Amino acid sequence: MMTNRTNKWNRWFDSIYREVTNICVGRKIFSEIQDMVRGNPKIQKASSFYDFLGNAYVALQLMAVRRQIKIDKHSISFARLLKEISEMPQALSRDEFIVPRDDGRQGQLAERGSERFADKEEGKEDQIDPKSVDLDLQELRAKAKKCERYADRRIAHLDSRRPRSIPTFADLDECIDFLEALVKKYHPLFRGGSLLSVLPEWQYDWKAIFKERWLAD
Repeated sequence: MMTNRTNKWNRWFDSIYREVTNICVGRKIFSEIQDMVRGNPKIQKASSFYDFLGNAYVALQLMAVRRQIKIDKHSISFARLLKEISEMPQALSRDEFIVPRDDGRQGQLAERGSERFADKEEGKEDQIDPKSVDLDLQELRAKAKKCERYADRRIAHLDSRRPRSIPTFADLDECIDFLEALVKKYHPLFRGGSLLSVLPEWQYDWKAIFKERWLAD
């Protein structure tokens, strides 16, 4: 039976899922635009548009990563979700994993999900393992630390303190990869099914606009 707490966590997971999906969509679009430029010598020339696009991508993605690791009382973030679960593991008992099916039987995927997350300590097998959740939280915060600090001091506002280090595209990609991995890992916990990717299947060719001439004669 869902409680107020688990209902709240479910709503948070929906928001987090959408946010991480948007992050991954943004990365795919930016990557494919870079591929188009590399594949067409005619557009390989200096342009303020490329500068703007790169700066906009970095600012958008760093701020999105930053949002997922804030844990203040008003934040809806992956870090806060993991923190609350690790502090209240008994709120996610085995019954919370069991999603009813239309035919009246329990969802088998959800049952397997409960075994995957279950605490191995004797007497606590019916609840989630808080140590495992806390390890995910600590790894997320560690991977995102450099991105968060730079976003705090150079994007959210201009801080008089210089960043200790500037994150690279590889640092940002590592954060995005881990956020996607966490969504896929915790998807069975909240939805009772596996998830191969957070990226949607495009129902149209989003690059079709680049096949048209943009400037009129």
